[in-house]
Amino acid sequence: MKMKPQTAVMLVGGTANFNGFSISPCPKALLPIANRPLYYYLERALATVGVTRIILCIKPDVSELVRQRLTLRIPEVDYEVRETNLGSAGSLREVEDCLQGEPFWLVNGELLLGIDLAPLLSFHQERETQATVAVIPVLEAAWEKERVELDAQKEVKVIHRIHPAQERRSMMRPAGLYLFEPEVLDYIPRNSYFDLKEQLFPILYEKGGAAVTWELTGYSRTISTLDDYFFANLDVLLGRVDFPDLRTSLDLNGTSHQNPPQLEPSVKLYPPYAMKPGAKIGSEAMILGPTAIGQGCEVEPNCILNECVILDKAKIGRGTYLSRCIVGEGAKVRKGSILYETALHQSNNGNGGTHVLHLREPSYRDAQAATKHLHWKTPAGPSYLKIKRLWDICFSTLFLLISAPFMLIIALAIKLDSPGPVFFRQERSGLKGRNFIMYKFRSMVSNADDMKRELLELNEVDGPMFKITQDPRITRVGKFLRDTNLDELPQLFNIFMGDMSLVGPRPLSFEEMRYNPRWRDARLAVRPGMTGLWQVEAHTKLEFNEWIRQDLDYVHNVSMALDLTILYRTLKKTFLDLIHTLMGRRK
Repeated sequence: MKMKPQTAVMLVGGTANFNGFSISPCPKALLPIANRPLYYYLERALATVGVTRIILCIKPDVSELVRQRLTLRIPEVDYEVRETNLGSAGSLREVEDCLQGEPFWLVNGELLLGIDLAPLLSFHQERETQATVAVIPVLEAAWEKERVELDAQKEVKVIHRIHPAQERRSMMRPAGLYLFEPEVLDYIPRNSYFDLKEQLFPILYEKGGAAVTWELTGYSRTISTLDDYFFANLDVLLGRVDFPDLRTSLDLNGTSHQNPPQLEPSVKLYPPYAMKPGAKIGSEAMILGPTAIGQGCEVEPNCILNECVILDKAKIGRGTYLSRCIVGEGAKVRKGSILYETALHQSNNGNGGTHVLHLREPSYRDAQAATKHLHWKTPAGPSYLKIKRLWDICFSTLFLLISAPFMLIIALAIKLDSPGPVFFRQERSGLKGRNFIMYKFRSMVSNADDMKRELLELNEVDGPMFKITQDPRITRVGKFLRDTNLDELPQLFNIFMGDMSLVGPRPLSFEEMRYNPRWRDARLAVRPGMTGLWQVEAHTKLEFNEWIRQDLDYVHNVSMALDLTILYRTLKKTFLDLIHTLMGRRK
């Protein structure tokens, strides 16, 4: 490749979500960094190496919002918004018509770059490689390499302290920036969910396609956590990073001079700060930089804002003190509040409330604190969790007593129908990634796993799922059990023991969840269920992206009312399936 790629694909996705905590309805690529959208910084970095068009791959539920917000500024490159659903690599196939058989950049929409990309481009051209992966070093202090080795009983065997010379893991991680030749698309199947890291690169290596790395030496930060977002704002406001060819239309020690905010004469401003038009700052308020205040924000009198990021249309009540805080779009802070290292966002239930999350910065004051809020946040409160657990115990006990005679009959039928055990046992991942043994009635022949390897080419679904309409591994009794969902009955033992719940995402292994880490982390924030939203909404659909959407919808909206609705629909569906099976009808 000798010509410069003129097209970049930006993976934007859906609503900005930080482990279940959302500060804005827009994707992360549109979140403001020092009052400029994140995609603007990527636009400038890419424009310096000849990019004239950027394709935004987004989820359908945010397409209108993204298009609307793109009109708020005049871009220096052409933007095209495309709705995609088939994973990080599958999305490239969905926009193949836009790439016109030419080399292209692929960039994560969560990436903040302050780097000259010309050396990477030159390196890619000189090596004549099919793919170049931008990487950044993983820096670990000596004490961070210490590991405690446990035996099967969780007792300490030894404590290892690995010397850097003994490290066998790669000390590089992908930065979220790639440069591809068009031939790479030939390795991506059409109309199928396909992951970039877990599927495309292994196939590239297996087929002999050349893929190399380029270490980024300038500024880069992936906005994965709220800490990342907070410090990205501080880095830009404090001038810690020099962005290539970045215009200075916004004075970081003030605001746009064309439409300044409304400031009372007694307001005290200490730079650096950035304010958008339409902001109102009340009397005797004090703004201590680095601070960014969004469009339409209202800061009432006598407030003190110290090192804060305030998104559009937020309202700060009178006499409030905020230090190192993030206030989400449209959120309201009650008057007289005193908050430190806190994120706030507007409630989604329409009651005008505000949700609060305590931030933990990875600082010298508490080096381990950054890990304390990394688990996915759900709307489930302590009362809901206690009631649901009590509900699970009571109903699993009741259903076990009622179904015990039928389970004995099923067990006898399985033994008479085919050789092998009565129960199918498999390790699955539960709440917070804890593994457990899940039980089901065996519905396949005993050597089903060996046969699966021979049937892989017949798989009718994408992603990690394996499903064949006429699966030859299913036994006669097994077909009846699957058609009536009676093969799931032994999972009542898992529910009683606390490994599962009556309602929740389908339990999977880590291997089956590796294609989408965000989906994996979200579903591991709740107990897996015997039934769930996917089973009642989309169980007959074969698209992996539909499964992801249903699981995320459940985790984001979990409530007792939703659980009862799913349980009712499951019982109704099971009863109808049983009637149809007994009458010989198709479901």
